[in-house]
Amino acid sequence: MDLIAQEENTSSLENVDNNRYRGNSKGGIRHGNGTYSYPMGGREMFKYNGNWVTGNKKGKGKFSIAGVSDYEGEFDSNGEITGYGKRTWVDGRIY
Repeated sequence: MDLIAQEENTSSLENVDNNRYRGNSKGGIRHGNGTYSYPMGGREMFKYNGNWVTGNKKGKGKFSIAGVSDYEGEFDSNGEITGYGKRTWVDGRIY
């Protein structure tokens, strides 16, 4: 990711694939609270909003897939869903 702007550990980052991060950073790396979006086909397809540790999703967060579902809960140090959480589909089903 290329650093677009950084002030007092608040950054806006964007890479060549137009993936975007806005939030806290440390040394130009996602760290703290922030939102990362992954566009596909000209629209925001995936989005994660939550805690980051040295560039990885970790701790509490929300991962959304446009038009499909949202997951709110815990993420491990590899950014994988772990522990307790709630998945809500667009039709209202909850797991």
